[in-house]
Amino acid sequence: MVSDPEQPTPPEPAAPGGPPGIGPGIATGCGLHVLALTLMVFGLGAFSALGFVWPFVLVALAAAVLMFWKPWRRFATGILIVAAAMWLVFIGPCLGILVSAGQTT
Repeated sequence: MVSDPEQPTPPEPAAPGGPPGIGPGIATGCGLHVLALTLMVFGLGAFSALGFVWPFVLVALAAAVLMFWKPWRRFATGILIVAAAMWLVFIGPCLGILVSAGQTT
């Protein structure tokens, strides 16, 4: 009997314990932003406007660095989704209110 060289080989199963996907990245992003909100409250008294944004920039920067490693891209994408939503929903409008309240007419 001759074996058929045209038969495709079955794919290897994924190794267990690999890097997490988008779902855990979103959960981690939510947790990191709760921590960033706490740091923001403490930073407002010390650094004024810079204290308002540095924790959120740090979270986004850390996720952007994770994007350089292919196995961690899905995880970092989840964190960046939460970071973008946080800027759109909370930080951007709050900064707008703070800036407009500080202006004199």
